[in-house]
Amino acid sequence: MSINRRRRTIFLATWLGMSGIPLGGMIGPGMLPHLRADPPEAMVLFPAGGQRGTQVPVTVSGLYLRERCDWEMLGPGITSSPQLTRVKAVWFEGPLLPLPESQQKEDYPLTNEATVTIAADAPLGARRARLWTSQGGSQTPAFIVGDLPEIIESEQAGEPIPVLIRPPVTVNGRIFPREDVDWYDVALRAGDRLRVQADSAAFGSPVVPLVDLLHSDDRPPVEAVSPGNGPPILEYQAECAETVRIRIRDVKNQGGPQYVYRLTVTVNAHSSEKPADRSQLHATHALATPGLIGTHSVAVTAAEQWRVGVSLAGLHSALLPVVTIRDAQGQILKTIDTPPDRNGVVSAILPSTRPEMWAVEVRDRFRIRGGSAFRYRFIAERVVPDYRVWLPSSIVTLPRGGTVTIPVRIERIAGMSGPIRVRIDGLPEGVVAAGVADITGDRGEIRLTVAERIRIQSHRVRVVATAWQPISPITSLRRPIERIAQVEPLPGEVSPPQDIRLAIAMPTPFRIVGEFDSRLAPRGQLVRRSYRLERTGYDGPITVQLAEKQARHLQGVTGEPMIVPAGATRFDYGVMLPPWMEMGRTSRSCIVGIATIRDWDGSEHVVSFTSVQPNEQVIVIVQPNRLSVDVGQSVVTGRAGETISLPIRVRRASDLVGPVTVRLQVPREVPGIVADPITIPAGDESGQLRVQLLANASSKPVLPVVVVAEIQENGNRVLAEQPVTILANSPELGK
Repeated sequence: MSINRRRRTIFLATWLGMSGIPLGGMIGPGMLPHLRADPPEAMVLFPAGGQRGTQVPVTVSGLYLRERCDWEMLGPGITSSPQLTRVKAVWFEGPLLPLPESQQKEDYPLTNEATVTIAADAPLGARRARLWTSQGGSQTPAFIVGDLPEIIESEQAGEPIPVLIRPPVTVNGRIFPREDVDWYDVALRAGDRLRVQADSAAFGSPVVPLVDLLHSDDRPPVEAVSPGNGPPILEYQAECAETVRIRIRDVKNQGGPQYVYRLTVTVNAHSSEKPADRSQLHATHALATPGLIGTHSVAVTAAEQWRVGVSLAGLHSALLPVVTIRDAQGQILKTIDTPPDRNGVVSAILPSTRPEMWAVEVRDRFRIRGGSAFRYRFIAERVVPDYRVWLPSSIVTLPRGGTVTIPVRIERIAGMSGPIRVRIDGLPEGVVAAGVADITGDRGEIRLTVAERIRIQSHRVRVVATAWQPISPITSLRRPIERIAQVEPLPGEVSPPQDIRLAIAMPTPFRIVGEFDSRLAPRGQLVRRSYRLERTGYDGPITVQLAEKQARHLQGVTGEPMIVPAGATRFDYGVMLPPWMEMGRTSRSCIVGIATIRDWDGSEHVVSFTSVQPNEQVIVIVQPNRLSVDVGQSVVTGRAGETISLPIRVRRASDLVGPVTVRLQVPREVPGIVADPITIPAGDESGQLRVQLLANASSKPVLPVVVVAEIQENGNRVLAEQPVTILANSPELGK
């Protein structure tokens, strides 16, 4: 649902599979000395969660996902189908993005789908997934396992349409395209307490939700507030029976396929807060009045290490905690005044030198603040010297014949010291770990070298660390302490992975090369430019099309796939400039070349080459149209069952001759509109386009359509457009 937007469906390589991409050539070891791969990049996982005990159809959108790619969900209680399969990408262009904003970078992710199965007893919280192709791997954004019923927003073109929802429910939606607004209606009884929470940052979404509640009368909206760094929460108690409207949009009016949110709506229910780890949970408290200081006691003995602090995890607290720890004499041992970590914890480890009682004070950083929202959990636990090993990602791309460095972070606990040795278990033949030195601080690395003759596969491996600690304070004998490395946890992740997947990547054995080319061209028609191919051991056919990875916002530019024949080293490629582009703008479009390669072992792999450098861009300074169409008015009215006659007038440039075909472009989700195309003969300028409104046209009161005029010139299309809004009333209205 959106305001004043134009919808365009772009089928970006929907036939890009193994059967559709040309096959040719065989690549052997030693033939790819300096080439690179296009590894996949997962940008969007939608919906961003699901209810336990259900099966959820999900889509993953991103770059270079191919027609099919392998993937897996990680964590307890969740499984998935083994592959992601290409589906048609539906694109909402949205309102015209003018200069200078239209010069910003924007990618156009393609979409694959799969099914996720969530066990009925799956722990609540975040999971992650990873996917891989023949050219590398990528993590996806987080997927949240919830306990409420869930629905998925059906995104449509045109004005926002309110959707009636029945709490308790979690709505999976997205702000798409820019300036999108979503509406949800809730029926309340007198005395009902409504609670709305909009999550986005927890799973990496760029949307910053702006949520408010609208009444049917002239009462002012009720706005959600964000406690601390948590998601916005709206709470409202109905004074009478009413239907209220929840409105959600991005605070900066941005939007796109990756602007995903989860809107949890409950009535007369407690929020489902996830408690902190029970081994750390001592009590839950609130600084109920401004200036209040929470006080706690910890009994310690000699020669111990204690972790003391507070946890805000799952509380959506407004508290900015400052924790002060004093000894039995009142002397300050430690003041902790740092922001919460990614798990919502503010704590420190302190040694105890004698048996005594520590006093712990918790206050807000600003003494004038307080209230029931200033909640925290008190932490006090004895710790022993230990360590943890953390890795940045659950999947690593290893280019064939290359070298990759994996960073390692050591978390030393309670004074853990000494060197830590790291190794990798399960490395495949052809991958060698080199340069692994003992880590004496908190940072290290593992360098992996990959042979040129190695199969293109993925492998699960574990990073294992070993440290040595004295058996007792009075002996020099040491015992090994072994730990398996984990991936840095996502916010709310139940169980971070203890293995990583190595994706062996095949470099692309060709490059698309161009010379700088910038030209003037009218909008509404095709623009071509020339390229050459540098082949390195591959002479088969290559599919060329508009790339999903772009250097700039395209503003509606499209391109059809074409096949460069086997052996060819030069080709021309054209892009279509839409007739509504901003004039004077410099349009920059990037292309991709794709081929299926047969490797030395007989296996087949889809590879691609993309360049976003200026020499390989289709650069056009947009000029006025050579064809125009005018309907006379942009808004017309009609009733279901009637036929509307639209007066059409076209104008051609002096060098543009021939008949003009005029048709009505109707979005897929707009019901009940039928119009046969008309032809305006050469030399004529006017005609009548008859639009029939069927009985179901009144199911949507606002019907956005586009009148499209087209003329052929040397086998290429020249286009003009005018958007029209039809206000459809049912036959009964006005009687």
